[in-house]
Amino acid sequence: MLENIFGKDNNPFGNTSIPDDKIKSFLNKLKYAAKKVGVAVTRKALQGFFLLLEIMRSPEVPVADKILVVGVLLYIFKKGDLINDALGIFGLVDDTAFAALEYKRLKKIVTPEMIRNANSKAEKQLFDWGMA
Repeated sequence: MLENIFGKDNNPFGNTSIPDDKIKSFLNKLKYAAKKVGVAVTRKALQGFFLLLEIMRSPEVPVADKILVVGVLLYIFKKGDLINDALGIFGLVDDTAFAALEYKRLKKIVTPEMIRNANSKAEKQLFDWGMA
């Protein structure tokens, strides 16, 4: 699945500590929740997720900012949460809140190209899920 989104040799997680299976697990949780919340909310969640990944891949983003992004991503992918993910869409509230706070902090360094790339990947994922 990740090769479909990023290309075979362009996986942004190749040099991070977040395993592919954790990313797939998060996307699967989001896909399950997407059926309940609809396309509009799912689109925004995917755009935010892929924008965080674009930030991580950018050579213009300072290392300190990337470390904070990694912290947010690790929180999202870890097993224990403030709100248990087993609660369905309600379990994603804390994950989404942390991602939104990080985006707000970093929005000064987000480029239009990053946004275009994230939106394109989100649309591809929606298409792959049969939601676009």
